[in-house]
Amino acid sequence: MSAAIIPLPERKVQPDADLCLPIVAKCKGDEGELFDLAITSLVVVHSMRGKRRDATAPEMRAVVNALFVAFLALGEMLGIVKD
Repeated sequence: MSAAIIPLPERKVQPDADLCLPIVAKCKGDEGELFDLAITSLVVVHSMRGKRRDATAPEMRAVVNALFVAFLALGEMLGIVKD
């Protein structure tokens, strides 16, 4: 059996922790606010979906940041995020 290996894109976009962490910290551990923040972040990502196939770096950064905020907010709700 043989398989064709398709190389993945080389673009690497990392979240801006200095921007994202204070956003989650403003919730001060309130589970309702953290949940709302996570949902809002995912709605932002969903609204950007499918607009352009060749996303620019700032657009990609915005998506990655929003996903990171949602991850952090849900992680803090579940008690898996450490300082």
